[in-house]
Amino acid sequence: MLGLFLGFFQISLPASSDRGAYRKSHQTQIHRPHAGADMNSHAAVLYQTIIAIDVTATLFLFVFVMLGEEQIETRAKLVFAPLVFVLCTIFTFAAILCRRGQYNAARLLTSWSAVFGIAAAIVLTGGAPRSVCLPLIVIPPIFFFCMFGGRAGMRAAFAVLAAITVQLIITEGFGIALPNYESTANPAFNTATVNLANFALVVLAMFIYERANAQLRRERNIERQRLADLANHDTLTGIANGRYLRQVLDEACERVDRNYRKNHMQVGLLFIDFNDFKHINDEFGHKAGDELLCAIATRLQYSTRHEDMVARLGGDEFVVISERIRDRCELDLFVERLEQVISAPLPIGNAIHTVRSSIGSVLYPTEVQDRGKLLEQADRAMYDKKKRDKSLQALAAELRAWETAEARQSGQDGQDRRDWQARA
Repeated sequence: MLGLFLGFFQISLPASSDRGAYRKSHQTQIHRPHAGADMNSHAAVLYQTIIAIDVTATLFLFVFVMLGEEQIETRAKLVFAPLVFVLCTIFTFAAILCRRGQYNAARLLTSWSAVFGIAAAIVLTGGAPRSVCLPLIVIPPIFFFCMFGGRAGMRAAFAVLAAITVQLIITEGFGIALPNYESTANPAFNTATVNLANFALVVLAMFIYERANAQLRRERNIERQRLADLANHDTLTGIANGRYLRQVLDEACERVDRNYRKNHMQVGLLFIDFNDFKHINDEFGHKAGDELLCAIATRLQYSTRHEDMVARLGGDEFVVISERIRDRCELDLFVERLEQVISAPLPIGNAIHTVRSSIGSVLYPTEVQDRGKLLEQADRAMYDKKKRDKSLQALAAELRAWETAEARQSGQDGQDRRDWQARA
């Protein structure tokens, strides 16, 4: 009867406002693609809960069967031992379902079997208010609260009250007596056994609630860390993004301001831009360009010190923050080394790519004193370097053209001299 009223109040799932959270927290997070995969944390908590319930019921069944006639009559054993055995079998089957990945079915089967078991125990011992098993009515609301949430627990509590009220109306109002198979050998022992079972089930519910809350706290911390990583790191290369770069740059400048008079160490800011990177995207595709950016980001990370930071502002623009730089000479050597690292051939797909870069660099606080203009000044230095590189390339091209023309002219003059000698 209690189970029927619980079903009538539809508490097998949380209410509509909680169902979306239930699907997210249990279907998307603990769903496994196949039965052989390892259970994650949600499934592990559910599996441990079902196993604990199964072990508790099995121990109760073993003790119940082993007791003598002076504690439990044979008639009571023949009625309640099969009931407890069926519950143990159902719990074992629920554990198997959990291992196979059918978590919602295992959860529902465990909760409903416990409800029907308690309802059957109350009905078979005379019903309310005379039943020795009546204290067990607190278990269904607690179980549903732990398994499905607070709203489900409240509905279970109201359903229990409604079921008890209907049972009292039937038995007391219409005079219909319920069967009573309670053992009369030792009534005090019966009361102590029910209280002990009630205590064990409440402790088990507390275990479920604590494990679930601990798991939720761990997932919340993991989600916070994941969101922080998404906010502070570039999605393509995995290195720091512009937002995190500015935060770290401010912290580095603060450390320099505190310690500059002691050690005269500065912050070097390098602004890196790749030359003709658009040509690689146009000729080999954006996928090859993305792979090239990831490979260069990895190279930069391995070529800098542990305390340095490599960040990507977007596109083909990278920034390196290097602390503990003594002077411009040391920074220039660092820039030359990074240029060599970047220009080393990179195998991407079926082609070998060579990327040239322009790197602008500034020092804080000797060259730039305003923190807010560090990136701007490094960017300007990079563009100046790019212009100088283009000018040098144009000059080199002119020199090569002049040398080629001079060689041709020399060759033509020599041929004319030979022709004149032959005619002479």
